[in-house]
Amino acid sequence: SGWTFVNGVRIMAPIFAERGLYGTICDPSLDVWNTHGMSFWVTHFYISKYYEFIDTFLIILKGRSPMFLQTFHHAGVVILSWAFAV
Repeated sequence: SGWTFVNGVRIMAPIFAERGLYGTICDPSLDVWNTHGMSFWVTHFYISKYYEFIDTFLIILKGRSPMFLQTFHHAGVVILSWAFAV
């Protein structure tokens, strides 16, 4: 997650300085997504969330219940990341 954030900022900061918030977030030409490589880092982030599921599965295999926050976070982040990656 941290590595994805660092690389995402490297891509987005210069674009934000040039285009502003609207031009960066609402990218109708998909320039940020395709040309600048943001698609790789969003997909990388999405796939990395499955690694976090291993932690939850290990807790369940040990016979303990995962914390609500852990379950909610893992499920929510994967769904939102999937929405961004698709």
